[in-house]
Amino acid sequence: MTLKTGERLDLTEFPVPRYEIAELGRYFLGSIQFSSGCPYVCEFCDIPNLYGRNPRLKAPEQIAAELDKLLDCGSTGWIYFVDDNFIGNRKAARDLLPHIIAWQKRNGYPFVFSCEATLNVAKRPEILELMREANFHVMFCGIETPEPDALKAMGKEHNLTVPILEAVDTLNSYGIEALAGIILGLDTDTPESGDHLAEFVVRSNIPILTINLLQALPVTPLWDRLARAGRIVDDEDRESNVDFLMPYDLVIAMYRDVMLRCYDPAQVYARFEHQVKATYPNRLKFKLNSHRLNWRDARRAAIITSRVVWHVGVRSDYKRVFWKFALRRLVRGDIECILRVAIGAHHMIIFTREATSGRANAAFHSQRDRSEPLTVAAE
Repeated sequence: MTLKTGERLDLTEFPVPRYEIAELGRYFLGSIQFSSGCPYVCEFCDIPNLYGRNPRLKAPEQIAAELDKLLDCGSTGWIYFVDDNFIGNRKAARDLLPHIIAWQKRNGYPFVFSCEATLNVAKRPEILELMREANFHVMFCGIETPEPDALKAMGKEHNLTVPILEAVDTLNSYGIEALAGIILGLDTDTPESGDHLAEFVVRSNIPILTINLLQALPVTPLWDRLARAGRIVDDEDRESNVDFLMPYDLVIAMYRDVMLRCYDPAQVYARFEHQVKATYPNRLKFKLNSHRLNWRDARRAAIITSRVVWHVGVRSDYKRVFWKFALRRLVRGDIECILRVAIGAHHMIIFTREATSGRANAAFHSQRDRSEPLTVAAE
């Protein structure tokens, strides 16, 4: 028996989440949702079919109440808006942000926000300025590929309304660090696509990119097109269910090469060094208060610091790269920057080594048994 949603519930009917039963102190960041759905129909994405093209919205008062609840339950620091596209309804996002700003001011700015949004937000300086005032620091954007023909083929022309590198620089100018989703294995890929991507990473200085192999999901235009062509592969030994136009081993080798190049420790820290100079100075500056400096957070910071020093500064094989970055920040007393960069970089460096050696899946939706090694073409 298959159960399907006949009518999606209005988000204004959602209750305040039971944050009090979650051990919020065990999480690196909290989460909150304002909208559900996305107006764009990208070929590979299942969001429009699952959640609709006309985003459902919560009222600003609901968001304020949820922030109150998070704060009452002891949450401070990073909060992630899990919306499919934070600017899926641009007017609604623009109307919400002044409420968030007012809430932050009333409560001494206890939260730092991050979200997912389409890259064409770079055309909306009025929204970006409000996001800066609300203390948004990070935005994940589905860039997918730097190749224009590929973006057109997947129905993502909105990424081309502003040159991609210019859009990233615009986000940085408002203190927003861009993260990127990238796909390899597209029908438009060529043997040079890996080099193009690696060059883009260097030029964009995007510090963290989720580089994923193309995967066809049900209820997507991609699935329908590939199914008609007989190109959906049901093989648990493969990293993707797509029969690529390029040879499978060549795609896997290209993925492996790009990942190792992009997440070479020196490269990662060089991109973060750029963020320190080009992005972080554009953020709001705050005075310390009880929400930003308290014994609970101080204890947590001490534990994280000790782990970073041990695992990254002592045990890692790239500790010299880390200390070169860290010492420059220590002189300024910017411990928070050191910890955040070290944690993000370490996670991606370790994940890259696991994914390229077969200990982790290269595609997020892969069914491959991780006990089997990743097969790559001979180099």
